[in-house]
Amino acid sequence: MKLWAISDLHLDFEENRLALKELPPHYKQDWLIVAGDIGHRPADLDFALDHLQSHFAQVIWVPGNHDLWTASPDDLKGVEKYFYLVKRCQSRGVLTPEDPFPRLTFQDQTFVIAPLFLLYDYSFRPDDVPLNEAIHWAMAQDILCADENYLDPSPYADLIYIRIPRFSIWCGTRRTEDWIHKFPVSVAVNGHLHVRSTQFRGGVRFEEVSLGYPRNWKAEQGMAHYLRLILPWEGTPNDEQTPIFHR
Repeated sequence: MKLWAISDLHLDFEENRLALKELPPHYKQDWLIVAGDIGHRPADLDFALDHLQSHFAQVIWVPGNHDLWTASPDDLKGVEKYFYLVKRCQSRGVLTPEDPFPRLTFQDQTFVIAPLFLLYDYSFRPDDVPLNEAIHWAMAQDILCADENYLDPSPYADLIYIRIPRFSIWCGTRRTEDWIHKFPVSVAVNGHLHVRSTQFRGGVRFEEVSLGYPRNWKAEQGMAHYLRLILPWEGTPNDEQTPIFHR
């Protein structure tokens, strides 16, 4: 048995849907973490799970920003959409952040698999830039996350929700910085960046496991090439800051 991960399937692209259809059924005993951004529509989630559940013994799902977008006027919003997707997964036996954390044993070591639904709060900005001045700082670059148009924070209207066009703003929160020291973390899995890498920080392995848009991956390699082995770990532990990038 092995634990794999992938994210950012973005099934609104036909190339990505075709790659998923062609994924070989070599993982019948294995588990898979799908770390967000399957697509904008619940139908994309169904399409993904139809294929992945037939290939893997167990699928674990966490949402990404695209999964929670309000892409049309009649779409569900915010927390309501999140719990709708959770129930859709649970009805199929797919594990979510709302389920008890499963435990898996590899090489006589037991790991708790903790799928987490984490947000961002625009705290990934320079220390000398106050929140109320962040827009002026951000306008130095022409980057704007589409979340500002499509991600609805309902029913939490008091959430910070302003346009700050520097992408680091949409990549997490400083509130979780000490979690690798507070909890016994062995490996942290994420997507979102479309920059596949393995990095080490404080003895913890960080895996960015995204597939991405068609321009971010090579169709001739197939989706299986982009599945990342999470456990058992076959690499060499180190604590260097230099990331290993995966093509």
